[in-house]
Amino acid sequence: MELFANRVLRLVLMFSLYQLMGWIFHLLLLSITAFFHFQLGHSLRSVDQWVVVHGWYLVILTKLAAILTFWFFLHHRLSWRGSSLLLNIDWQSIRPRRETIILLTFMSIYAFTISRPVVNETRWEQGAMLLSYIGITTFYLADIFIYDLLLSRLFWDNRGRVHPPSNWVLLLLALLSAGTLQLSYGHLQKLDITLWVNLFFVFYLVGYYHQQDKSGVNWLRIIPFILLIFAPLGALLGEDPLWGDRFSAFTLPAPYVQFQFVIMITLSVLYLLLIKHLRVDRRGEDR
Repeated sequence: MELFANRVLRLVLMFSLYQLMGWIFHLLLLSITAFFHFQLGHSLRSVDQWVVVHGWYLVILTKLAAILTFWFFLHHRLSWRGSSLLLNIDWQSIRPRRETIILLTFMSIYAFTISRPVVNETRWEQGAMLLSYIGITTFYLADIFIYDLLLSRLFWDNRGRVHPPSNWVLLLLALLSAGTLQLSYGHLQKLDITLWVNLFFVFYLVGYYHQQDKSGVNWLRIIPFILLIFAPLGALLGEDPLWGDRFSAFTLPAPYVQFQFVIMITLSVLYLLLIKHLRVDRRGEDR
């Protein structure tokens, strides 16, 4: 129990270090940007507007820089030999499981119909939506890649099985990720609950697939959820963590839209718990 607690503490501290690296790179880019803007005589307000409009470019650059720096730290400072960026690729994981297809279908119907999206009356831009899609995809992939790398190293037992931490720890990691994004952009006045629960869900999926497959690192299995659900949710339906519905083709007018997506994630997790329980019972009967 004490060993597991130490692993959880190391996981939280190392994931926090990765987020801190991204935040430092973000501040560095902001400083360089502000310097050139001030040299041109631009006001602080102009700098703030530039940061908002180009926010996803900054996110992409800082996430990539943080991943490379964190990997260098693991490889050369902690001697995690074999922590190659290619180590985490299990190409057999690309083929989706049956529950993945069912979940993708359910979440698509829920997000794109039950949430009742309407056409955005403001002027929307295709280029901005594409940038939003790429930025959200990069944001999610970067964090699940790092989490998966830490999970496979810290929670791997002698039998070749991964034992993920509790859901409370996943909520904390998701809060660190969403909170760092909010801290980096001054126009974000409150925590994005939708982003928080979505991050929790992708972290939960990483542990779920580890337990079901026991085949090593399975972060590739999460890609369909990002490409087909969470990135379109932000870029098309206006649930963009940085821009909201400023450039999206649709918007979600429901007054309790964040609560609706909390329900969607809750139902999805309950479904996976049911699948896991049924498989355990089936294995018990086979014995």
